[in-house]
Amino acid sequence: MSRMLSAANPKFKQKKATMSVGEFRGLAGRLQQEASLISAVVNYLNMSGYCAWRQQNTGHFNKTRAADSIASYLYGLLATARHGQQMDIFQQKTKTAAVDDIRTHIEFLLSHSWEKVPDSVKGVADVIGYNKSTGRWIAVEIKIGTDRLSEDQDVWLKSLSASGGECWLCRDIDSFIFAHRSKSQKKI
Repeated sequence: MSRMLSAANPKFKQKKATMSVGEFRGLAGRLQQEASLISAVVNYLNMSGYCAWRQQNTGHFNKTRAADSIASYLYGLLATARHGQQMDIFQQKTKTAAVDDIRTHIEFLLSHSWEKVPDSVKGVADVIGYNKSTGRWIAVEIKIGTDRLSEDQDVWLKSLSASGGECWLCRDIDSFIFAHRSKSQKKI
C-alpha cells in the first residue's frame, strides 16, 4: 500500500483528494522548477532596466496556524487517552484504519491553513514590473511543461497588452531572454 499525501496548495487542485508519494514528489518538483524560473525572470528583468517582482496572488501556507491546529488535535487525543477513555478513533478499528483516520484529520487541518491574499485580482501574471526608463508595464506568466493559461490569466494579459503593456509567456529562461532581447514579443 503506497503512503498517501494531500496536496495542500489550492493552486494545484488534483482530481483525486490524495496523491501517492511519487505524485507528490512530482508536484513538489514542478513547484520548485516554477519558483526557480520565476526567480530567473525577475533577476534578468531587474538587470535589464526594469523594476520587476514576483506577484504573489495564490495565498500562502500559514505554518503557525497549521502547527496550532495539529497541536490542539493531538492534545485532544492525548487528553482523552490520559483519562482512560477509549478514543472513538480507535474503537473497533485496525491500526491501519486508525492511522488513516488520523491522517485524514491532519490533511483537513492542513488544507485549512492556507490564507488568501487580501484583495487579490484573478489572473495577474506571476512576474510584473515596469521599464525604469519608459514606465511601460511588463507582465510575464510562467508555465511549466504543458500548463496553459487560465481564462482569467488570458483576460488579464490581453487587458494589459491592449493598454500598451508588454506581455510574455515564459516556459524556459533561455527562450525568454532571446525573445525579449530581440523584442519579438510573444502575443498572448
